[in-house]
Amino acid sequence: MHTTKNKLWCFGDSYTQRYNPNVDWCKSYIDYKGYLPKVYCDFLGEKLGIESENLGVGGYDNYSIFGTLCNNVHRIKENDIVIIGWSSVIRFRLAAKDGDWVKFVPGTVTDYHITHHTDMSRNTIEEIFVNRDNPIYYKEVNNWIHFINHTMKKNKIIHWTPFDDNVDLNVHKLLKLETIKMDSNNIVNDNHYGENAHKTLTNIFFELLKDKLL
Repeated sequence: MHTTKNKLWCFGDSYTQRYNPNVDWCKSYIDYKGYLPKVYCDFLGEKLGIESENLGVGGYDNYSIFGTLCNNVHRIKENDIVIIGWSSVIRFRLAAKDGDWVKFVPGTVTDYHITHHTDMSRNTIEEIFVNRDNPIYYKEVNNWIHFINHTMKKNKIIHWTPFDDNVDLNVHKLLKLETIKMDSNNIVNDNHYGENAHKTLTNIFFELLKDKLL
């Protein structure tokens, strides 16, 4: 399969972004591999013979992922391919003191993170996490997915997630692929997807796109 004019756009969080040597877990994996591993956006662009642009950012919540798509939708042309890797619905963002967004990811929030960026207490942040464990947040993201599919009918779109807590999202659930920890034989203790998993994702997305590119 070979296309000449299309472009591949990839949106998501750390399961989509390129391995960043400035991030500790990425640097450890890069050092283990001895080179900069590729991710599915790279592999799939090469396999399709088209340009790819990776707009995934580590730590992104679904609001930030959808916002990134909105901020770039004017650049996406007819027949371009769009792959969106949705994050956990438990993640959220709040307005920060500096006027930007501050992201909150379960298990990574420190007291400094809270007090430096917001005027809220840890109890408030923890209560928001509890509140987000509600099916209505799946409906929220599913509404966005419906909107995207309806308004971008001339594009080839794939929605997916690597998170097993996204049980009610209308997406491809691509779970339990080979992690960095597995790929490195436990040398790098990280559960993000490794390069082999990104090759698996590439093959899955390629098969899903076959009919759409005929």
